[in-house]
Amino acid sequence: MQPHPAIPNAVAPTEVPSDEPDANKAVQKLRRRIDGLVALIKSSEELNLVEIELPYLSADNWPDSHTLPDITPPSDGAELSIFTDEGLFSLLLSNVYQNAIHAAQEAVGVPDVAVKWGYTDRNYWVRVTNSFVGDRLRMEDVLAIGNSTKMAHQGQGLALVEFVADRLGVAINLVGGSGTASFSLSGARNDV
Repeated sequence: MQPHPAIPNAVAPTEVPSDEPDANKAVQKLRRRIDGLVALIKSSEELNLVEIELPYLSADNWPDSHTLPDITPPSDGAELSIFTDEGLFSLLLSNVYQNAIHAAQEAVGVPDVAVKWGYTDRNYWVRVTNSFVGDRLRMEDVLAIGNSTKMAHQGQGLALVEFVADRLGVAINLVGGSGTASFSLSGARNDV
């Protein structure tokens, strides 16, 4: 089941700001999100694994066209490719980023979000940190649908993230303390 080719273009005006300098890039982001949703619908089928550079995935799935995250690569400057389902991984990252943006805006008025990624001999990891309103936070506190740390939110984003992470075989965690939340994900490196 593939989305009709016109669907991303039809919904793009609501997702892509009119002042977006590269509307094609924004439409491609939206198309990947739709591909991720289609992959969820077809969850009993095989994943569509492709090799993708982790820095590209980290930067290209930032949902806010007016800001950029603070992305820190490993200190050795090395690149890393992973094998994953691009649509699902994009859906996971864009939801994590959107949650971080909303929480930071509520806490400090701006999308103050930092992304750091790296790897070990066996795994890769991505950590997203942001300000949040509160003293302590655990993933269990907000994982159930209906629970959220943000005003007027239904808590569905993190439940979706957990479902997608399970499907991809990626471990996730969310902790917070002293006004800073840290979401991390890690998966096996397929290039070793």
